[in-house]
Amino acid sequence: MNKLNFEIRKDVINDNYTTFSTQIIIDGRNLIDSLKDYELTLVEKGSENIAGAYDGLDPNVLFANLTNSEDEQNSEEDKSDILDCDCGARGCWTFMINVIEKQDTVIWTGFEQIHMSKNSTNFWDYSDFKDFEFNKNEYFKKLNELITTHNKV
Repeated sequence: MNKLNFEIRKDVINDNYTTFSTQIIIDGRNLIDSLKDYELTLVEKGSENIAGAYDGLDPNVLFANLTNSEDEQNSEEDKSDILDCDCGARGCWTFMINVIEKQDTVIWTGFEQIHMSKNSTNFWDYSDFKDFEFNKNEYFKKLNELITTHNKV
């Protein structure tokens, strides 16, 4: 089983505007770093800067996306956004997964960079990027801690 944790980053844009992003930590490593390492094997020479060019979502958005799964019947089209572009624009460089909820586990699979999907001219194949499997009770405990922590900030 994989271990899931979250870190909330607070960015003060100016005195009146603050944003929050959630860093996803799996087995002690930031998911963005793991993706960057993997995506460096997929990018064309000269485009290395796009590998791992993600930032975390607002904790409330991520919580909603990760608790939306219905059951193990989820189709490939029922994907959840878990990361977005490091430029801050929603939908610019979205990373998605299938969240499959089983009796005792939650599995993250079906990884996809939306602009490098099967329909793109430069398909990024994540089939060798290992799925993550979490203990279901621990998974929802960590998600609840994420929201509780965020609401205290």
